[in-house]
Amino acid sequence: ALKIGQILSLQDSQTLPAPLAKALERVRTEANVMPKWQLEEVMKENLGENWREKFKVFDEEPFAAASIGQVHEAETHEGEKVAVKVQYPGVARGIDADMANVERIIQLGGFLPKGLF
Repeated sequence: ALKIGQILSLQDSQTLPAPLAKALERVRTEANVMPKWQLEEVMKENLGENWREKFKVFDEEPFAAASIGQVHEAETHEGEKVAVKVQYPGVARGIDADMANVERIIQLGGFLPKGLF
């Protein structure tokens, strides 16, 4: 739903009523940010208990957030500045379910020739 709202927010402002356009603009620009406890949990799960030791610097405040994750600025021990994309918990399952639904719709709708998909 968030992704649909973000896509709709890119429509010409003349096509949508002003209150709806304003609400959709907020959806596009102000995606939710993971609480710090959850960020810590996700990072531990993916990089291990001592994940912070893998970075010289890690900014806990994301500089970008979207419907599937957020991005943090970090620096390696070699001094290289990197962007660390952290996926929100459960997003992968949601994407898998969405793709399965699209596949079913394509198959049931007969939109593609047999054997192509």
